[in-house]
Amino acid sequence: MKLLWRKSLPYGAVSSMVGVDKNVLVMRGGGRAIVLVDGRTGARLGKWTGHATPLVSLSSSGGYFCSAAAGDRAIAVWSVRKKAAVAQTSLNHPVAHVSMAKVSGTAADEQYQLVALTMAGDVHVFKYSSAGGQLIEWAASEGGSGSGLPAVQVAIDAANEDGVELTVAFGTVVKPKFSKLRLMASVGGVVEVAKP
Repeated sequence: MKLLWRKSLPYGAVSSMVGVDKNVLVMRGGGRAIVLVDGRTGARLGKWTGHATPLVSLSSSGGYFCSAAAGDRAIAVWSVRKKAAVAQTSLNHPVAHVSMAKVSGTAADEQYQLVALTMAGDVHVFKYSSAGGQLIEWAASEGGSGSGLPAVQVAIDAANEDGVELTVAFGTVVKPKFSKLRLMASVGGVVEVAKP
């Protein structure tokens, strides 16, 4: 492996990094800013702030990314081409983790699936269209694994316009249990996610 650059980044302690458009999004530990860093040089390309509390989760896909902050019930979707959030929505409980996947798109309209996991263990699944600019919830759970274990993290394994496959971790980060969920969107409204 060839080292492209090594640099001490002036953004404070890094708690999370995700790739976006051959660059790197950096989430500072205890910070409220998301910084886009050039993947070749380490130079700062952009900075986004919009949460009132420190960030806890960050996910990206294509030219978009989503974020959640500590104790905040809101999730935000951002574009690397705009300084303000392009979409936001609030949930019933503070958000613990987010995951995002691009499912299709043209230059005029990119389609994404986004999953938010709350501190109460609820799983919420949204569709986002860059042309429409709205998060539309199409699946939701009522928390936990059915065995009293709280959900602690979620990741999208695969996604398309009609559904999403997820891995959900339950219990504690020290000794988690995992479940796989496959959800298909319905025409008639929000799908209730069965407890795994």
